[in-house]
Amino acid sequence: MNQEPELDNTVNRFMTVKQLCKANPAFKEGGIRHFIFHEERNGFKGVFPKMGRRRLIDVPKFLERISQNGDGNETLSAQSPKTVHFDHGQPDCYCGDKQIEIED
Repeated sequence: MNQEPELDNTVNRFMTVKQLCKANPAFKEGGIRHFIFHEERNGFKGVFPKMGRRRLIDVPKFLERISQNGDGNETLSAQSPKTVHFDHGQPDCYCGDKQIEIED
């Protein structure tokens, strides 16, 4: 009776951006690369280890971080809109560092 050897879970733990997007079309390369570029500000620090010049994705950590969104944690966007202060009864709104004018 020939049994297939069981694969160690660590074999599929790391993927490249292209491999992840091919395995799951819901993720787009540009979106993943955006998370990598802004990992210091968006809560993804430690999810994309380097191997030489290549960035890998620690898939279990990545999926855990994605699933945490909506549970009261910060948003996944690198630049989320925020209200800074009120002046004359109307808030000054910013998207990242850019101020958005609000008209009545």
